[in-house]
Amino acid sequence: MFLPDYTYSLKYSWQSQRGYYPESPKKANQDACLIVKNFAKNQNIGYFGVYDGHGHYGDKCSGYVRSKISTLLMNSIQKTPINDPSFDSKFGAAHEQCNEKMHQATSFDDSSSGTTAVSVWIEGTTVKVANLGDSRAIVAERKKDGRLKAIALSQDQTPYRKDERERCKLTGARVMTMDQLEGLAPMHEDWGVNLGEEIDDGGDPPRIWAPDGRYPGTAFTRSIGDNVAETLGVYATPEILTFDLDSTHEFIVVASDGVWEFLTSQSVVDMVANYKDPAEACRVVVHESYTLWLRHEVRTDDITMIVIQIKGLRKGSAGPTSRNNQLRNSIVQRPVRRRRKRDVVAGGDPESNKYAKEDAEEYDITANAVPKTKEEMKRLKLAVKSNFLFIHLDDIQSSNIFSVMKKVVVNQGDTIIKQGDDGDKFYVVDEGKKALFGGKLGTEECVEGVV
Repeated sequence: MFLPDYTYSLKYSWQSQRGYYPESPKKANQDACLIVKNFAKNQNIGYFGVYDGHGHYGDKCSGYVRSKISTLLMNSIQKTPINDPSFDSKFGAAHEQCNEKMHQATSFDDSSSGTTAVSVWIEGTTVKVANLGDSRAIVAERKKDGRLKAIALSQDQTPYRKDERERCKLTGARVMTMDQLEGLAPMHEDWGVNLGEEIDDGGDPPRIWAPDGRYPGTAFTRSIGDNVAETLGVYATPEILTFDLDSTHEFIVVASDGVWEFLTSQSVVDMVANYKDPAEACRVVVHESYTLWLRHEVRTDDITMIVIQIKGLRKGSAGPTSRNNQLRNSIVQRPVRRRRKRDVVAGGDPESNKYAKEDAEEYDITANAVPKTKEEMKRLKLAVKSNFLFIHLDDIQSSNIFSVMKKVVVNQGDTIIKQGDDGDKFYVVDEGKKALFGGKLGTEECVEGVV
């Protein structure tokens, strides 16, 4: 996309990966994205949006925004100059109008479904970002020492932020984690200390709850749709941020929270910087995000990402502005996770903390390794080659897991594991006939188990 009045161009690509849900393997991808070059036939305007649906009709909600938002933006903004004082309110009004129209839709029910939305409007060298929820936009800025630094162009709207949770509490909402809701943790509001690029070791984020029930449980404080949550302050008024591009800015990333759950903004910038082709950069980051989800969870989120490379913006085209400096100093993001969190919105029961102490301890692979022949390692690799827990591991990771497996020989009629039993072992049936998971093995078997 070439911006003729500014003699620079945007090269962009996007990728979306449907999430893996073992309990619902055919679940639709609830992410959606929209790219409009030459917006409203203006060659100097580009629009890039990512919408992350949630709830039973999440795919319908994100798809609805994708199909309606560009028309609503054109009707609201019309020919308003981007530096006009009314531009931001008109930009935001289009999202609010989309929200109201979604409530009136008859093809799906948005009472407990909705979508977050983050969009980037680039007009000349001015960038407007509208954000609702916990998806994110960042820009990569080249510093004087040569390193690339991630600069946030949106601020995650979650109960980690004091201003957001206080706004929701004014409606009567309760703000607490699942452990606090269940009485397993003391009441506090110290979550703000985790903001920034820190790591959330607990994996139990604060959520929005009704004063009289265990719903809606949203971990974000703004969205389009979510008619019930809207009564608790989860509304569709976006935060609008303005940024000025200059020659130090190399690319912009817009992505759903599936990317940011386990990757910091800086780590994403470092990865994208390695690729001249934005399509390849998208592929690598999405793959890494997917891999991290499987490493820390038994499922993955839907993952969507847009990379916009800025080409040919010369020195002097624009310069650092006070509002850029203000953004650099004021925006902090929610923490990335390093341990599994419970999917409250999906209605899952709270998982046990029985093994929390064990999980917190560092596992010494070398000390627990069990010697194996090359043939045994080969058989193990072959046995799990199509298993979702293993297919995204690299050779080193796979070898580490195989190295700590030990052989267990069982006799005919022995019961290995029964459905509903507690346990922390993973079994791979090496040989056998009529073997059933959770049942009795028909003949003498050889089983590998992780201890």
